[in-house]
Amino acid sequence: MAVGNITTTTQAVFLPEVWDPGVQEAFHNSLVMANRVKRFDDLVSGMGDTIHVPKVAERAARSKTGGTAVTYDTNTEAEFTMSIATQKYSAYILEDIARIQSKASLRDVYTQESGRSVAEGEDDDLVGLYSGLSNSVSGAAALDDTDTLSGVATLDGNNVPASDRHYVVHSEGIEDLRAVNKFTEYDQTGQTGVAVTDGTIAKVYGTEVVMSNNVVESAGTPNLLHNLMFHREAFALARQAGPTTKTEESVDHIGTKFVVHSIYGFGEYRDEAGVDIQLNS
Repeated sequence: MAVGNITTTTQAVFLPEVWDPGVQEAFHNSLVMANRVKRFDDLVSGMGDTIHVPKVAERAARSKTGGTAVTYDTNTEAEFTMSIATQKYSAYILEDIARIQSKASLRDVYTQESGRSVAEGEDDDLVGLYSGLSNSVSGAAALDDTDTLSGVATLDGNNVPASDRHYVVHSEGIEDLRAVNKFTEYDQTGQTGVAVTDGTIAKVYGTEVVMSNNVVESAGTPNLLHNLMFHREAFALARQAGPTTKTEESVDHIGTKFVVHSIYGFGEYRDEAGVDIQLNS
């Protein structure tokens, strides 16, 4: 005998849909470069489209011989120039009906996400400066201690200060470095918190290690990941505005237009202070 069960299907019209007021936001790549490069924000605050920074050449001391005149240096100094010509933005329209019916604050959610995407544009531009570097370590199937030492030796050979060095590595390279015992295991490092149970690589040879999947991957046979080992003065950033939010009521869409944008310039500041450490992908 058939039984007419009352189920969630037959009574679906009575069952409310419940949404958590919190929003599950997407996982994002870490933004790491902007805080680790030379900054010239103060020079372009409120005006200007080009930065000029004089670069004084190194001078060598001479030995003085009795009865002879000194020799005067006649170096022609160079300058670093950087155009403030990059503007990135993210825009959306939030219709009133969506804003009113949402339990979460959609304005906050989407404005925050737009700001993050604009900021990530800076990171992408800065890691892309690998292409102008004169120094590189050839790619291999794994990123290992030898590659890392080659990068350190290059900076040392160029008289780059040992402090304020950074090693920005793609997640594929980080996994390789975690397999190097001397970088992670307690009996090798002697540091609490960087044992193999943690997997953290805080520093190698005095250089901060940071993971970023914004590291550029160039096409080829094979593809190459361009990890960067550099001193802060290898690259420069001048943020003139933003990320800044602009809004406007839209009658046509019965909502609000939002644009988040930033204006900045970026460039290679000291070529000798950076190394492109390649990894086959």
